[in-house]
Amino acid sequence: MRGAVTGRRERTRGTAEDPGRTPLVGRVEALRLVDKTLDRAGKGAFQLLELVGEPGVGKSRLLAEAVATARGKAMLTLMGRASEFERDAPLAALADALDDHLETLSERQLTRLSDSERRVLGSVFAGILTDVPAEAADRYRLFRAVRNLLELLAESGGLMLVLDDVHWADESSVELLDHLLRHAPRGRIVVAVAYRPGQASPQLSAALALAQPTRRVRLDVVPLTEQEADELLGPDVNRTRRQELYEASGGNPFYLEALSRMGGSVPAQRDTLSAAIPSMTAEVPDTVRAALLMELTSLSEHGQLVAKAAAVVGDEFEPAAVAAAGEIAEADALTALDELVARDVVRPDAARFRFRHPLVRNAAYASAKAGWRMGAHGRAAHFLRGKGAQPQMLAHHVVNSAPFGDLASVGELASAARAVVSRAPATAAHWLGNALRLLPDNDATRPTRCNLLLELANAQLSSGQLREGREAAREALQLLPAEDLARRAIAARLCATMERMLGSREAAKAILLTELRKLPNPLVVEAAPLYLRLAVEYIGTGQAAECARMLSEMGKLDHLDPATAFATAALGVMPAYIAGDIPGALDLLDEVDRLMAQLTIAEITPWMDTTAWLCWAELMVGGTPRP
Repeated sequence: MRGAVTGRRERTRGTAEDPGRTPLVGRVEALRLVDKTLDRAGKGAFQLLELVGEPGVGKSRLLAEAVATARGKAMLTLMGRASEFERDAPLAALADALDDHLETLSERQLTRLSDSERRVLGSVFAGILTDVPAEAADRYRLFRAVRNLLELLAESGGLMLVLDDVHWADESSVELLDHLLRHAPRGRIVVAVAYRPGQASPQLSAALALAQPTRRVRLDVVPLTEQEADELLGPDVNRTRRQELYEASGGNPFYLEALSRMGGSVPAQRDTLSAAIPSMTAEVPDTVRAALLMELTSLSEHGQLVAKAAAVVGDEFEPAAVAAAGEIAEADALTALDELVARDVVRPDAARFRFRHPLVRNAAYASAKAGWRMGAHGRAAHFLRGKGAQPQMLAHHVVNSAPFGDLASVGELASAARAVVSRAPATAAHWLGNALRLLPDNDATRPTRCNLLLELANAQLSSGQLREGREAAREALQLLPAEDLARRAIAARLCATMERMLGSREAAKAILLTELRKLPNPLVVEAAPLYLRLAVEYIGTGQAAECARMLSEMGKLDHLDPATAFATAALGVMPAYIAGDIPGALDLLDEVDRLMAQLTIAEITPWMDTTAWLCWAELMVGGTPRP
């Protein structure tokens, strides 16, 4: 049930819609640059189009115009949007954009993708059907498959992929953008993104900066001039009122519209109504906060309830999910939605609805009392469970509703994390951290806590949260019993890896040596990760002889698993080469080839740094003829 995280139908909308009913005013130069960008893409040059501006300034409206222009040039246009309250949903904006269209692809088109690519893409997109089970691949293989998919979609007339509100995108979506900009897809492709500069993460800014200057167009969307604001308001608003609205809104089109809906005078900057929604972004003026709250409180009692419940359910929602979250009959929810549509609080889209702007949803969500919101998230989760939603589709609601000690919710969050850790480790870490927050700390739950800490440390290592991951691994080491050799070795390896990545190789060695000294027998197979990690640390500090000694100790161990045996052989090539043992190094390369053929990428991933040493060694040994 992809898409169930928000309660919307399983396969989400994929084409753009007009996000506003007001006419486009001004923006002549911006539209000219959009047209020029599309023309460049039409000649086969990948383009990145950035629309940057404060909330409500008109980025989404310009995107809609860009989409209309692209359609006029016979380009395929697909649009998705990241959501403020579902930031932990992996690749949600991309799935929002692509899913519906992928359902329309013929089998002939899909056969252009390899079986492996279809399995990998099927783990993210409901529209990719395959005869074999979907495969939760590592993120980089997924990113390559997405790149190939975009090239396929662009073949007929070109492709414009629009991702709105990417300042709310999850980390895996930002990493995908990074990949696409470093490895630009071939063909007539435009990726258009819109975001708020004050809320863009450093990772997003760094990723966008990777685009080549000739392939990047940045449009800073600015407020309207007073003349443009007068045109937007129209002749029915008198001059004094127009002046008052313009000064209060600063020329921001959304603020101007929100204030004009109020009638009467503009509220004071410190209107007490605005204090009721303090969680709204600080970039929104108090006058606009008050205007939005007045708009919502002017609804009927049922209308207000449904607006709040819809804000809990998601950016896009179905009536049944809203009725469940709000504890009302579905018929009553539909009647209230008629009111919300008539008042332009939400807008219909087939059998679903969407708030007219993310700021309206934010206001509705923030206007609900915290206790009620918690209960509504719990009811939304219960509704989705009844629909057969997977744990990762429930996780957002579980995080916001589960009480301390709810072991079923702990299990759901852990399952959700395991489902996405290979492609979205930061999201997995977030869910695992919340699972630990819910878990009581006692003897009965100690084994579960240790397992979750190890999974958390691994996810944090994969997502670059090194200090947090090191602390999770240290805590696991403190809690694990002395006789649990296997898990202690994993915890020590993870901790040492992060110590080294944080710049302290000596601390990394100390952790591993301390753990080795605690073993009842230094030649138990559980010692293998410790010896191997030590060998990596020694070769990293130029101590090739010590590295070789550690690998020699590993040779005395029985029953090494295939991944560890591969990592041992891979790392051994470099010290053999340094020692002048070229025949030995060549033999190890043959062994590496044999072992690697038996492994999956997931099995190799924990020892990627040994693979890096293998690559360097193979470059050095490769030119040496065999004796």
